[in-house]
Amino acid sequence: MKHGCEINLRTLLGLCVARPRLAIKRWWLTKLEHHYLICAEVERAKEKQARTDARYYEMRAVLTRADISSI
Repeated sequence: MKHGCEINLRTLLGLCVARPRLAIKRWWLTKLEHHYLICAEVERAKEKQARTDARYYEMRAVLTRADISSI
């Protein structure tokens, strides 16, 4: 006589493998999210540095233009 709540070996093995696999997937996705957040921060820092560099070169251009005007 079979009962509706019997668990066969295949189902039991599937449950044993599913939890560690989900834990590994969650760990991997968490690491991947962290990596992407670091990449975004690096790109923001590069953008900020690029703006600073652009302002520096614009200032140098203004100073050079002033020097040209004074000749």
